Amino acid sequence: MDTLLYTIVRFAPFSETGEFANIGIVLIGPGLNYFDFKIQRKKYSRVTGFFGEVHPHIYRSAVRNLFEELNRMRSATTRDSKQLALNFEGKSLTNLILQEITRKKEGVIRFSEVRMVLAKDANAELERLYRYYVDREFATPQYIEQIMEKEVRASLKTLGVADRYTEARLQDGVYQARFPFVELQNGLAHGVIKPISLSQERPESIIEHGNKWSYAVHRLKKVGKIRGSVLFPMRAPEAGDERRYSAYLEACELLRSSGAHVALSTDVSDIKNGLSAH
Repeated sequence: MDTLLYTIVRFAPFSETGEFANIGIVLIGPGLNYFDFKIQRKKYSRVTGFFGEVHPHIYRSAVRNLFEELNRMRSATTRDSKQLALNFEGKSLTNLILQEITRKKEGVIRFSEVRMVLAKDANAELERLYRYYVDREFATPQYIEQIMEKEVRASLKTLGVADRYTEARLQDGVYQARFPFVELQNGLAHGVIKPISLSQERPESIIEHGNKWSYAVHRLKKVGKIRGSVLFPMRAPEAGDERRYSAYLEACELLRSSGAHVALSTDVSDIKNGLSAH
């Protein structure tokens, strides 16, 4: 295992708020003569959508300049591997470069504190770090929906109705579905709430997820397992992607076709309106 140092590249257009989005990774292996990076250069609608007031050309320009700067540094460190072994007051050239790029600078690009990781393969580790911090690979639909359940639980507490609901699996003997919030009366579901994420990367995945839960409600209502209303607090995709947003609207209609209400998971008043049908 080798010791590697890395920093997370961040896009932070508003110094006043301190908000940022992770857009890349710089990875250095001081003992390996290794310096490389990966920056999000093409698929950036998530970032520019989050900072709606920032024109995309600001992001593109900043990333282009950053890429050129890091590429020059990478070329300098790999042109002559002997340079990397030189020590400057006890610091290798790669460490000096890392120190330079992470020192506080003005502009929309920022760097996290330097972190350490042990890995067998530096290139594979760069990809793993990028997928984790930039692509947020850990944020599966299941993970996101767990976060949404916490948001909805907080809303139910605010509305003073959290004690009415419990987690339950509704089934017809063959098919079953888990619902985190079910209002049971005499063993029957008279009110069901299921937060769902409709923010998947692929438009078809958004539609498939909506269809899955529409089918579940249709089926469980048909056999009498759900007697009351159903509320789907949901999360929409980021702004700026027309195909995903169109898929999201279609998925919402699929959910409504089952007789369910659709609300924003973070909007307490929207959830309250959905609960009024219970």
